[in-house]
Amino acid sequence: MSLATLDAALAGVGLVVIDTSVWLAFVTTADATHHLARHLFRRVAADHDPLRAEASMVTATEALVRPARAGTADLARMRAYLTGYPHLTLVPVGLEIATAAAVVRARSGLKTPDALVVASALVNGADAVVSNDDAWAKRLGAAYPATRWVGLYAHR
Repeated sequence: MSLATLDAALAGVGLVVIDTSVWLAFVTTADATHHLARHLFRRVAADHDPLRAEASMVTATEALVRPARAGTADLARMRAYLTGYPHLTLVPVGLEIATAAAVVRARSGLKTPDALVVASALVNGADAVVSNDDAWAKRLGAAYPATRWVGLYAHR
């Protein structure tokens, strides 16, 4: 349960793309990696920390599902949270990201939502992608060595 090893994995990173699994860990206190996700999001929100984050609209969509089921008020709260979180930018999916996602999917076999998250990072020049999926580093590391693949699972 090392925040220090997570911080070491993110050393020198300016822009990180946050996968849906990390967002859900952040908002789910029972998740095994919640404390790590909370630490990451606190760093992103801190004005004195250079770490900034992006999240694909795919992540936003998936983060809104549970609140949408709960009702209009919960949905409005999550929308406000997503759009108002300090130093977090939501990345729209346009043709450039869709094309990059197709290439990622063809090379790695990732499902389309995951490929869109990865493509958002590649197109926007993110230094790292943080996920809870331990397969990403194995499947993507060799094909995209310029991007750091950080898995919260490794820091539990």
